[in-house]
Amino acid sequence: MSASRRGDEKKSGFNMPRSLIKVAPVVETDTLPEKKDIQTVSGGLQAPSSKAPPPVFPDDIPLHMRYRDKVSWWAILYRSVPDAIGIGGMKYAFNPAEVKWRRFSWLLLVMGAFGALTYQVVDRAQHFASHPKSVDVSINYTAPITFPSVAICNYNTFRASLLSGTELGDFLTTAATDPSSLDMNNYYDILTSTNMSYLMKNYAHELNLSVLFANFGGSDIDREANFSIALTEWGPCFIFNDANNGYPPATVERAGKAYGLELMLDVQQWEYFFGPFNRISAGFQILLYDYGSVPMVEDHGFGISPGTHAHVGIEVTDVNNLEPPFGSCEDKELKYFDHYGYAECDHECKGDFYIEKCGCVPWAAPENDSLVECNNWELYTCVFPNSALFVTNHTCDCPVPCSFRTYKPTVSTTQFPSTFWTNVYSAIYGFPAEVFPENICYLSIYFQEMSIQQINQQVDYTFFSLLCDIGGSLGLWLGGSVLTVFEFCDLFSNSIYVYTKRVPNKF
Repeated sequence: MSASRRGDEKKSGFNMPRSLIKVAPVVETDTLPEKKDIQTVSGGLQAPSSKAPPPVFPDDIPLHMRYRDKVSWWAILYRSVPDAIGIGGMKYAFNPAEVKWRRFSWLLLVMGAFGALTYQVVDRAQHFASHPKSVDVSINYTAPITFPSVAICNYNTFRASLLSGTELGDFLTTAATDPSSLDMNNYYDILTSTNMSYLMKNYAHELNLSVLFANFGGSDIDREANFSIALTEWGPCFIFNDANNGYPPATVERAGKAYGLELMLDVQQWEYFFGPFNRISAGFQILLYDYGSVPMVEDHGFGISPGTHAHVGIEVTDVNNLEPPFGSCEDKELKYFDHYGYAECDHECKGDFYIEKCGCVPWAAPENDSLVECNNWELYTCVFPNSALFVTNHTCDCPVPCSFRTYKPTVSTTQFPSTFWTNVYSAIYGFPAEVFPENICYLSIYFQEMSIQQINQQVDYTFFSLLCDIGGSLGLWLGGSVLTVFEFCDLFSNSIYVYTKRVPNKF
């Protein structure tokens, strides 16, 4: 060894003998050394990269620890869609590994399905919000059936034989024929000392003289026991099967005229006189109404004329309506009646109107101790002048009842009596033959068949039906279910949670 080389080794501090240096043999292995992340720099030298690779997290690492500061909420939401939403096509539309044309095609399909789903759900929701209802009509054959109450009201109010030549008769005559010359003050005493109820009870037609013959169910009936006299808006009426007479309602077991009500009635035109209504027709106004309700003779009745036989077939209908929001029925509480009905409500409304205008009620007002009936002076000076105002400007809050029964009449007429039977009846009742065509009429009221028509309003679209339609729309358009809606809720809530709880970037 030269002196210079030994000097260099001495300077470097390398004094180990060469015989002690051993070289390890090269061992071949299949494992390749880990590649280093290097990059070429100018001058041909390679240096390690300053940017660390993205870490690979095990599956058990919580999701909020995998994202860094620079990741937006939208990116977290976008990357979570394929795994969070169980809708066919989502995994292709939101998967970055798929080719663009495939992602775009599936995105169009998913958006189109969402549009169809939205349209159908909105349509069903609007239908549900409209509270739809349906009507179920059925025919129930049953026996017995309650016979309706029957109001029989003469077109004439007062009998001429009792009022002709009296002071009250003169007043009624002048008021009807020449009202412009009527001086009310001349009749002040007679008008203030009486009311219309008194006049109708004492000067109207009598029951025994008006109802000549009565038969029900094939048997003659006592007129005094089976009929009552009531004061209605029409005036005095004879009521068969009246709820106020204390008897139970009459019932019928079979259909047909033989099992109904048959009456022979006398109009008594020779007794016609002026009255408060000035009706110029002759005959009877007939009303069939539900047992226990208030008769609305003028609004719902039908007329029969003398010299005819009126055949009245009855059809019974029970109606059950829905309350809001599906229907408009309401059984509101009334002040003067213990049950609600449209006739009762209208009756009460008119009474309140006249109390406000006149301080009293007319003769047909509800029977109540707190109500004072108007005398005839108040009737002619206040009630009658304001009656037109009630019709034109006053509205009664009387909703449709939730349950009620109606009796629909079908009326046909024939001549009564025939020329042959006129002489027979003239001998039986002691009337001249010419009396029958001008005064006598025959009335037959019966059930056409023993059936009741049921009309029931029903809820047509329930909340459960809405849910079924929404679930069906999800399954049809997106292959999902109601749980898919909760998956969307979970996606948004979880992405917000991950975004707010993500681990800060420390690299």
